[in-house]
Amino acid sequence: SLVRAARGGSDDLRGVYERARGDLTDRIFAAAGTEALADLGITDTPASRRLARAWASMARDAWLRTMLRKPSQTRPS
Repeated sequence: SLVRAARGGSDDLRGVYERARGDLTDRIFAAAGTEALADLGITDTPASRRLARAWASMARDAWLRTMLRKPSQTRPS
């Protein structure tokens, strides 16, 4: 997987991964728009972009853990 390869030390893959994460952050801010962000009290700053990037990583990790979970590890209903 790209994520594992980026963590594994491949500079080329790490660069691709970092650019993709940056592009995702850009899309989050572009899709929301300045006015909608302002209504939520959010301004487009390096700190808010780091937070969006961290959120995206957390969401990706949660999704991966769910998808990779073995059927025997699922929660009972």
